[in-house]
Amino acid sequence: MPRRKVSEEDVERMKSLKNEGLTYREIAEEFDVSYSTVAKYLGGIGKKTKITPKILEKMKNLRKNGLTYEEIARELDVGYSTVAKYMKEKGLSGRRKEVREEKPGLLDKLKRKLGLG
Repeated sequence: MPRRKVSEEDVERMKSLKNEGLTYREIAEEFDVSYSTVAKYLGGIGKKTKITPKILEKMKNLRKNGLTYEEIARELDVGYSTVAKYMKEKGLSGRRKEVREEKPGLLDKLKRKLGLG
């Protein structure tokens, strides 16, 4: 089902809701549009979430408990691509619901021996 078009009045209301503290996801639900549509119109409004070690640890635990990137992004109110990036860096990528940490491969062992990683 196609979503509705966004009017200039809608954009002004979106800005107002963002200033009141609503997240892009909450605004998207309110207007029956996608997260990316809200981001398109409100780009630069608000601040990006800094991924702290605490948030990263939560991400890892959620992933190890079988949550998808989308579920983790929703839970922590961060972008899908942010979750994907950090999970790949931490060796927790993949399409499976149940994820196991990847063991260091031959290349990783060689890099460690050579002092490169």
